[in-house]
Amino acid sequence: MAPWTEERTDELKRRWLAGESALQIAVRLGDTTRNAVMGKLHRLGIPSPKMYPHDGARRPRVSMPKPMPKPPVINAGPPVKTESGYITLADLKDGMCKWPIGDPQHDDFHFCGRPSVEHRSYCEGHCAAAYRPNARGRGVVGGGE
Repeated sequence: MAPWTEERTDELKRRWLAGESALQIAVRLGDTTRNAVMGKLHRLGIPSPKMYPHDGARRPRVSMPKPMPKPPVINAGPPVKTESGYITLADLKDGMCKWPIGDPQHDDFHFCGRPSVEHRSYCEGHCAAAYRPNARGRGVVGGGE
């Protein structure tokens, strides 16, 4: 890479303050990289003109997005047990909570089986997790009528 002579440094400053990008400057100067240009600007203490407009106008503040709410704690109670163990897919009937519990690839996979809320697939506790108000307060997310 070519050394930072006084002429190259002056051209760097002029182009940067004219609004050229570090990559554009590196290409025009030749025999240097974008990172070398950024490093030299940093060492010179020259801020980006995009960050500090020449007309004195302040950039509008960008508000950070609100963090996602924590998922509700599912307080559905223990799953229903049958004589042969927990509720399996073959055991599910209308009016039973169909909330899956565990990994379907494991032998202990089962369903909640508690009484479901009318016209819903889940019990009251699992409905609280599955059907929550959307951000605008209209309807529900995850299902609905």
